[in-house]
Amino acid sequence: MTEPATAPRILLQRLIDYAGMYPPESLDLDEAIKTYLRHRRGSHEWMLGPFLCPSSGLHDLEWLLGGDPIPVGVVFDQPAEEAMASIAASALPIQQIETTDLAIEPLLRGLDTRLTFWLEAEPGRVHAVAGRIPGQRIGVKIRCGGPAPADFPSPATLAAAMHETFERGLPFKATAGLHHPWRHFSAEIGAWRHGFLNLAAAAAALVLTRDLNRVEDILSVEQSGVLSGHHLRVGEHDFSPADLRSARVFFRSYGSCSFDEPVEDLAAMGSIWAAR
Repeated sequence: MTEPATAPRILLQRLIDYAGMYPPESLDLDEAIKTYLRHRRGSHEWMLGPFLCPSSGLHDLEWLLGGDPIPVGVVFDQPAEEAMASIAASALPIQQIETTDLAIEPLLRGLDTRLTFWLEAEPGRVHAVAGRIPGQRIGVKIRCGGPAPADFPSPATLAAAMHETFERGLPFKATAGLHHPWRHFSAEIGAWRHGFLNLAAAAAALVLTRDLNRVEDILSVEQSGVLSGHHLRVGEHDFSPADLRSARVFFRSYGSCSFDEPVEDLAAMGSIWAAR
């Protein structure tokens, strides 16, 4: 009889898209792909999502890999038509595409429906695009931080964005500033940084209750919580493995320029041991 999956295994499976080429890490392509391949060979590979690459770097990435079929996510750094041409010319196993350019809409029709398109825009606008292209996998990319304090949304702002995304029937992925599990103050940046486990718990609460106040409360919790084999606990809020499975249907992944930092924090908490 197969053992049921633990809470960490459900929550962390393929959760972290590797964005080593992006700030603050800002590695060049060669160093970033070496780092990603090192993580792929490691014991925590099961938490690792695709390698995020700018569209203009796909040709060089393909050459560096020499046929190694790693999963790839493409982030547009070219006009939509040029970026899509780069994707069409690539033999890489591309899983997802990320862009802020809603001019992509006419180019989505007839494309491989196994691709996921993450559009970084107001959820209502993304919903409108998705409605006009039935059958395509389209979701909202929500930014949670950046280089300046003003780039970090308040718990109320982030909760509202998540709530609207959920009410529109769309999944989301998060990006920026989510290196650590719990909400904490960064003296270096001068801002409160969101925690990826706060975010996961907030997603679970939203799916289970649609309670915007509860979501904001979870995102505001500053003290460390617990991710054990049986549950995720953030403040007074507790979620079972079944709750977390529902949350992952909504909260698909987050991009991080570091894989080591979240893994080290989770290991220190005992959560990775609990995933076994």
